[in-house]
This record gives sequence, structure tokens and C-alpha cells, in this order.
Amino acid sequence: MTPALHGGRLGFQLLRAAFVLVPLVSGFDKLSGVLVDWERHVSPAVAAWPPVSVENALYAVGLLEIFLGLLVIASPRTGAFVLSGWFAASVVNSALFGVNWHIAFRDAGLAAAALALAALCRVPELAAGFIGPREPRSRRKARLRSARSDTLVSASDD
Repeated sequence: MTPALHGGRLGFQLLRAAFVLVPLVSGFDKLSGVLVDWERHVSPAVAAWPPVSVENALYAVGLLEIFLGLLVIASPRTGAFVLSGWFAASVVNSALFGVNWHIAFRDAGLAAAALALAALCRVPELAAGFIGPREPRSRRKARLRSARSDTLVSASDD
């Protein structure tokens, strides 16, 4: 594996782990309230929407975030796109609140990172073993060797 490919695979693995752990931890915390008082982070505009109380809405959000973490485990590319939208919605919530701009900027960065994970999922060599069945090592080596020789041949044709 080339150093660039190795670095890309490491990036894929780190992003995937982060986007499994972050939604799971925050989702379970929204159900338990151990780490954060989440009601303080709901904008008044969102809290004023009937017919659901803020507490019940946070329970629903917690369950949704747990589902999103599990979705990234099952289907990293789909989960990454959905998570990106979820973080974008959080940016809108923070912007409506008007005082939590640091949270809005953080969530905008997380949305971009989730899109980066979705993009990395399109590279089969990076996502091998995480998306779909893993290609046997001997076949993968032969394919990569063939791709390198094709690149060398096309470079010498120029």
C-alpha cells in the first residue's frame, strides 16, 4: 500500500470512528442528561413549536442520533450524507438561537468532515473491508499491481 493510500485509509478510519462515536455518545446523553444540559442548547424559536415539549423532542433527537451512529456502522457513505444534513440542521438551530455561534461553526466543520467521509467511501481501496465484502488480498495486490503498470505505460507513452 502506498503512503498516500495508507494515509487516506487512516483518514477514512478516523472519520468513520468519530462519526460512529459522536452520535452514539450524544444520543445516549440526550436520553440520560449526564454530560450536558441539552435544553439550554435548543433555540427559543424551536422550543416554541407545539405540540411537543423540549424534553420529549430531545428524547426523539437522542434516538435519532443513536440511529445515525448505527447507520454509519452499517453504511458509512449513506450515514455520512445523512449526518452532514443533521449537522447542517444543527447549524440552523444555533443560528436561530443567535448566541451560540461557536457551536454553529463547529457543526459546520462537522458537516464538512461528514461530506469528506462520504467522498472517501467512493475510493474502494480506502473503504475495503468496511463497505461490502472484502476483496481477497491476492486479488487486490494483483489489481493494484496492474493499475500501477498501466500508469507507468501511459506515462511512458507521453
